Amino acid sequence: MPIANRRVDFAPRRDVSKSKTQQKLEDRSTWSPARLKVGLLLDTAAFDSIMGFIIFINALIIVWDTNVNADCQEATCTPDAMAVINALLLVIYIVEFGMRFFVDRARVFCSIWNVVDLIVVSLGVFDSVMNLVWDAGSFPDFKVFKLFRLMRLVRVFRCL
Repeated sequence: MPIANRRVDFAPRRDVSKSKTQQKLEDRSTWSPARLKVGLLLDTAAFDSIMGFIIFINALIIVWDTNVNADCQEATCTPDAMAVINALLLVIYIVEFGMRFFVDRARVFCSIWNVVDLIVVSLGVFDSVMNLVWDAGSFPDFKVFKLFRLMRLVRVFRCL
């Protein structure tokens, strides 16, 4: 056979006699107990439902916050409680992505949804840092970054 017609596979072939679930469980056989527990948690419908509920509540809070700030004449009218809730939600999203990274390692970037989550969380962290570093009147308004959190709603509807 000529060299030009030879096919070279660098990745091992998937055993077609096994289901994807069986393959996934075999891949997990070398995982640490902590990684296995977190991975099993991330794979549950309950976890997806809880995160979907949190994302939905976050969307309502963003709408409410936008409505409050639309009537405001000052730089920001967001109540302190709202800032705390937004920070708490951002921490939840950071922990969720951290758990996914802990379980999937570099493969976490193979899913477009995880990449979108990383971008959304990064923009949220950037917005929070900008709000902490500069006072409200001395930098451009980065509230549009909170609207990117609404992109997570797409992920919720994808799971339905």
